Amino acid sequence: MNQKELTHSSRLNGFLVKLMLFYGIIAFISILMFAVAGKSFNLFFRVSGVSLLIVTTALFSGALVGFLFGIPRTSSSESDQKDKYRVNTNLEQVSDWLTKIIIGVGLTQLVRIPHFLKKYALYTSSSFSGVPGSTAFSIALLVSGLIAGFILSYMYTRAYMAKALTNIDMEKIYEDIDAASKRFNQQELDEHAQTLVLRITGNSDTQIKQTDLNEAIKKASHNARTKIFYLARTFRKSAGDSTVDLVRPVFEALIDNDTQNRFFQNHAQNAYILKDRKTPDWPGALKAINRAIEIRDQRGITGYNVYELNRAILTIATDHDFKSGQKSSSDHTQKILRDLRTASYSFTSETSPVKSIKTGDETIHSWLTQNNLTAEDLK
Repeated sequence: MNQKELTHSSRLNGFLVKLMLFYGIIAFISILMFAVAGKSFNLFFRVSGVSLLIVTTALFSGALVGFLFGIPRTSSSESDQKDKYRVNTNLEQVSDWLTKIIIGVGLTQLVRIPHFLKKYALYTSSSFSGVPGSTAFSIALLVSGLIAGFILSYMYTRAYMAKALTNIDMEKIYEDIDAASKRFNQQELDEHAQTLVLRITGNSDTQIKQTDLNEAIKKASHNARTKIFYLARTFRKSAGDSTVDLVRPVFEALIDNDTQNRFFQNHAQNAYILKDRKTPDWPGALKAINRAIEIRDQRGITGYNVYELNRAILTIATDHDFKSGQKSSSDHTQKILRDLRTASYSFTSETSPVKSIKTGDETIHSWLTQNNLTAEDLK
């Protein structure tokens, strides 16, 4: 609102306040003077109460009519018609209908208004207990209250309701613009994070700081992080042992931003990379797969028993007794057997549980042979 509009608004406020005060003072003095004409204190308070009730009722009735007449109309421009959803104008339609009804009935009953006023005066005169002039006084209170209420309500409605509705519409527009801006900004952030991952998986010479990758994935949306996970996993599955380690920073960034520890798959992919790279990190891989199984179990998610298979392989790989050609300790043996039995239920086979696990894994077969175990021990 500019300075000129503020000036007009303050002037209108001043005028309406003065008008309201003027009518209030005149009505109060008139009621007081008329009530004094009563013959007792009881009659004084009775006349005052009835008069105030008539004025209040007339003011509110006039204000209602003024409000109906003052409701602004909605613009029906072509741009409005293009919107799929438009502002609900039921109040405007009701106002239009009632205004037409009031004008139509008023015009048809115009000649009967004096008759209605006379009946009203006779009806209310009993409340004034025969105070002289009560008929004219009650009519004056009614008519002045209706006119004052109508003028005040009509001017306020005309002056401020359109602006209030416009402000509401503008706030909605600003909210839509802000939401669109946020969606656009989020899209840019998602594209930036995915671009970094594509650079990592597409060029082995690309050097991206882990902190920059962490920050980019942190700002990415949930859907973008899901796409990044599958993109990195696809690269991990197809990469050789010399390049698989390139994608590890992506899973590290996903883990770093999983503050609620929900996505155990990130830890599992990290374990696979540490296990399958050219120079395996067996202890690190075992730690990662243990973390994946821990989060999976905490969330009560079933399946993914291939994790136990990999944990068994990693436990064997980190077993010093196995490396030295000796039998594993009883504790290690029970852990490995427990994982192999769990993993065997993930596959279907009519022959041996060993074949059900993975017939091509020499580590498992070597460990079974070295510890004098057979397929029957996995049942």
